Amino acid sequence: MPLWLAALMFDWGIIAAAIAMFEQWPGFLTGILAIILIGTRQHGIAVLGHDGAHGTICRPKWLNDIFAHVAFLPFGIDLARYRAFHFAHHRFVGTDLDPEQELKAQAAPAWDMPASSRHILLLSAKDFLVWPALRELVPFMALASSPMAFLAGLGFWAIVTLTLGYWPVLLWYTALTTSFWASNRLRIWTEHQGTDDTHCVSATWWQRFLFLPHNIGWHCEHHARPDLAFYQLPLLREKMRTKAVSVGELWAGY
Repeated sequence: MPLWLAALMFDWGIIAAAIAMFEQWPGFLTGILAIILIGTRQHGIAVLGHDGAHGTICRPKWLNDIFAHVAFLPFGIDLARYRAFHFAHHRFVGTDLDPEQELKAQAAPAWDMPASSRHILLLSAKDFLVWPALRELVPFMALASSPMAFLAGLGFWAIVTLTLGYWPVLLWYTALTTSFWASNRLRIWTEHQGTDDTHCVSATWWQRFLFLPHNIGWHCEHHARPDLAFYQLPLLREKMRTKAVSVGELWAGY
């Protein structure tokens, strides 16, 4: 739990710093930088919520779920519904019963390309235009959210608005519909695209920061042992002696 909490505080610290930077020096460039930073850390917080869905934050389960709810609250994600969605992905990965396949099909032809296609970079850049991100984000939220969770998220941001003003909320939702989904899309492509199994990739520090936060890039290990916390996955790779390819090699069609 201490490492999970430290990771959560790290993400929120960068989000707070990005918002403060923009409020201190408002402008186009600082706005773009703030949105990129916030989106990558939203991705990080969502990954920590994902860890909680697997019950790897702490024991007992009820306490684990409280922390997972805390991570998911600002997004309006319902933990139970996300669990059902994500566990089905683990059980049926790469098949027609995999719910991620259904979401990708709704956004086709954007996802209808092999993993080595470099169009993914252009597609992720397009996600900075709000509509491409919403086209995939809205169906996901329909599966992973619930009326109560959605209202709880709105309530959270209503309190933030009343106490800190509207800029944090505006920057949060702008990042959520642009840089967050761009980061999320790049991460998903490194996991399963173009294969019925799971890619095993290695990444540089900046790739891990931008779109593979909190060891989510150790994804083949995660599918092998979803009961392990994010900080345990690198050691599992060493024990499994898994042969990994770099992100660049994956996109180049290794």
